Amino acid sequence: MEPPFVWINLENRDPSGVVKQGNYEDIRVKIIDALYNIRDPENNEKVVQLALKKEDASKYGLNGDRIGDVVYFLKPPYGLFDGDLRSLDTSFLSKESFEGLICNPSRRFFGVHAYYLPETRFGEYSISVPLIIKGPGVKKGIPLKNSVKLIDLAPTLAHLLKIPKPKNASGTILHEIFN
Repeated sequence: MEPPFVWINLENRDPSGVVKQGNYEDIRVKIIDALYNIRDPENNEKVVQLALKKEDASKYGLNGDRIGDVVYFLKPPYGLFDGDLRSLDTSFLSKESFEGLICNPSRRFFGVHAYYLPETRFGEYSISVPLIIKGPGVKKGIPLKNSVKLIDLAPTLAHLLKIPKPKNASGTILHEIFN
């Protein structure tokens, strides 16, 4: 379940696809419903804050062929990884270990950004990261009006270096940072 995507094994898209195109939309709706119905057994709280189809996730900076058919964001403080590296090795887990809650309240926070909506806060902490760019032609000390997406960095740095942006770069140049 990491990153927070669900891929459907689609016929004529995936090498061993079994889901027929005619069933694709219905299965995505069922997956979204199932995600919204995951609850913490101790307090009955929903674990998933938002679940949506991949084409609706672009406003969160998620698009292209590398994201799943369904995208979801967890509700804090739930997380899939809480520092126990053994939990990432599924080779020793029994079938029964997958039958309970697969998402647990985090005891610690490790800066995992992908699980949460961009504006998510954990008490006094945010999942946002600072963007620091310095160099010739870059304005000094300006606060940006909009959030920067990771996909904006490649075209912006290419512009700064006066080279063509990468062929598959889908972000935009952060023109407001330049003199």
